[in-house]
Amino acid sequence: MPKMSACLTDCLVLVVLGIVSGMTAMLLYCSTTILTTISLVAMFTTFGSIGINVILAVVVDLFPTTLRTMTVCLTMMCGRIGAALGNVVFPLLLETGCAPPFFSVGSVMIGCAFLTILLPNTDMKALQ
Repeated sequence: MPKMSACLTDCLVLVVLGIVSGMTAMLLYCSTTILTTISLVAMFTTFGSIGINVILAVVVDLFPTTLRTMTVCLTMMCGRIGAALGNVVFPLLLETGCAPPFFSVGSVMIGCAFLTILLPNTDMKALQ
């Protein structure tokens, strides 16, 4: 049985987490009961949080030891800037209607999930 490379498994995990998280965000618009809404919000939060941790693990593997701290800090900074901008953009999307916030958040999550396919394979390679 062939062995999967570490980057392929990381990329696969990120793609699956992003797609599931994005789909649950989109399905929130169709939710009609409290139990369904609670379940979908819990799934969105869980898969999104796991995805953040996997992204940080991948970032640590991509860069040499001397740059790892800086890359993790920059990654966290970009995430926090995105969260702040999301708080500004979300009310603007709500003004256009009820559906756009859910579908835009879901689309961004799915789009980012497919962008992880572009990550390089650094398994068993010296980082310089």
